Amino acid sequence: MVADTKAWKSRFIYQAMTDRFARTDGSTTHACNTTARLYCGGTWRRMIDRLDYIQGMGIDAVMVSPIVENVEGRASYGEAYHGYWIQDMYALNPHFGSREGLPDLSKALHYRGMFLMMDTVIDNIAYITNGTSPEGNINFTRLYPFNDPKYFHSYYKVMDYDDYPLAQKC
Repeated sequence: MVADTKAWKSRFIYQAMTDRFARTDGSTTHACNTTARLYCGGTWRRMIDRLDYIQGMGIDAVMVSPIVENVEGRASYGEAYHGYWIQDMYALNPHFGSREGLPDLSKALHYRGMFLMMDTVIDNIAYITNGTSPEGNINFTRLYPFNDPKYFHSYYKVMDYDDYPLAQKC
């Protein structure tokens, strides 16, 4: 079922970072070192177990982290626990659960009369360079479907993110 704009306008949307919100250990209090920026183990299936909590606040729509496969590995600033380091736009992020977990979450939400919104990243793909310059050090064949340098702008290192026009260009 796809809702139109009119159907969404009256919804209260709860944005849940999948990895942080519904951890496989079931804990809501056990420490997850968020400052390390590493995966903590949340999944779509575990979100189903937390729907009473969400719905109890009067929420009737849930937005989950981007669902597609992200770059594996750790950079100096962490892992892709947030879902925004896209590597393959046609595969699911295995850290967030099985192929069945996402449709099961959707069914559970719809059974309750709730909507599911999936955050989507369409403007970037990520690659971990381990400290080397991205220029000339990216294996584009690992990115899908944009697996060739022809799909990307030339590399330019942004030195000043407060220079908005320059940051946008690069």
